[in-house]
Amino acid sequence: MNETLRSRVRALRRTVFCRSLGLKESASALHQNTAPRRHVYWNPRVPTWLTSLLLHRPGFVALAPESLLMGCQIGLDPVAFAKVTRDPWYGSTPMLKSPHVELLESAMNADRALTDAEIMSSNYWSFAQVNVKISGEFFGMRSEQELLQVVRNFLDWVLGDTARVTILGGSGVEDAILVARVPSSSLFQIVDGHHRVAAAITHGQTLIRVRRTWLSTGVPLHEE
Repeated sequence: MNETLRSRVRALRRTVFCRSLGLKESASALHQNTAPRRHVYWNPRVPTWLTSLLLHRPGFVALAPESLLMGCQIGLDPVAFAKVTRDPWYGSTPMLKSPHVELLESAMNADRALTDAEIMSSNYWSFAQVNVKISGEFFGMRSEQELLQVVRNFLDWVLGDTARVTILGGSGVEDAILVARVPSSSLFQIVDGHHRVAAAITHGQTLIRVRRTWLSTGVPLHEE
């Protein structure tokens, strides 16, 4: 297969992957759908049972944390997120080295509540700011004070006994983590459930229970 044909196949696979999951292929497309996005793969016109059947394989599998990449972000597939941030590393970053896990480990090592300054100097805070810049919100939050509230809730949920609060753009803590295989590799990109994966890693889980999509596509730095 020549390179031109290979590129076309990758582009087509990416388009089908994104459209089947309700993901966007560009940042500008994020604002074209005004429907609430409680699940990244939620579609109000399709019955839930049919959506589940079409979007993921039946049953669950257990994957090692080191096989999971950050993948999709704020309704964008990894390629689109890389283009808008001009950083190919986000989607290809292992969850073990993600801003999510880094923040949780910092809080655990501190053995106390992190200060506002510590949170705002973290890579997770920078990541949240990138999300706000692109989509206008992060879990429904826009201002610094609102963002601090949602970050502290994330920390308290994982490290304490506080209920997880998600406003917009976040699926429920009881929902299945959804992943997609990266072609020609043993890696999987996370489509939905980054914070749940980070929590599982922080609690030392060696296997994480997930659902897999039927379709797959590459991520920057891990293309077929």
